[in-house]
Amino acid sequence: MTGTAGTYDFSGRTALITGGTRGAGLGTAEAFLAAGANVVITGRDQARVDTVVQRLADRHGYRVDGIKAHVALEDDRHVSLGLCLSKYGSVDILFNNAAVNPHVGPCIDIPTSAADKIMQVNVLAPLGYIQQAWDMWMRDNGGVVINHASISGWAQVPPVTVYGASKAALIYLTQALGAQLAPRVRVNAIAPGTIETGFADWMYQGREEESASYYPMGRHALPSDIAQAALWLASEQSTYITGAVIPVDGGMMGYGYPDPYIQRLGRAAPDRHRP
Repeated sequence: MTGTAGTYDFSGRTALITGGTRGAGLGTAEAFLAAGANVVITGRDQARVDTVVQRLADRHGYRVDGIKAHVALEDDRHVSLGLCLSKYGSVDILFNNAAVNPHVGPCIDIPTSAADKIMQVNVLAPLGYIQQAWDMWMRDNGGVVINHASISGWAQVPPVTVYGASKAALIYLTQALGAQLAPRVRVNAIAPGTIETGFADWMYQGREEESASYYPMGRHALPSDIAQAALWLASEQSTYITGAVIPVDGGMMGYGYPDPYIQRLGRAAPDRHRP
């Protein structure tokens, strides 16, 4: 597996990508397929999984499969890992990409059910996947885990406070497991800012230029930016890197999170009372 001039060869290796039917997950699936990997994606909608798998297979050949899976369910995680093993014989790369954010607004107003869902999907599911991948393959054979974190796990982004807390927890787990599973398994994370996907379009829709202007690089991240970071972290070019969190944020962390529109969305009205 080499990586020179931005090219990689993952031939014979298998990547499991959760939430791989859209956005950064889909972009990363495309990138690993282009680099020769076998790829298994998960998604919540079987019809969409089937459509995306067929499209990827038409483009890259039949080294791709997909399965409907709810990442928060242990049995679904087991079945998706089992598909990698039964079809391709290994689970070399795990990209914990799936995430939810059902609440935008002041933290004081988030329903506890929404907060629980965020923690189940964004923290406990990645941990469960790592544990099960370790038991089923990586303890004996090694591997690479990449967690999709966020700069909201470092910097206060008021309207998504609990989402940010979940990403802070994922960053902590990444650093801890990076040490605990070494040298057999490397665990790292990618921490983007705003990515131009349906997941985050509420942050910039109708104000794209203004929103992008707060990033020193002058634009939001694209799924391909996340994919390139994932390829590098999975490659032999980063074999001494574990427990690291790589910001893919166009320099945003140098400013904190300066977008005043986003800051305003997180403020509780002074006269607001919870029912």
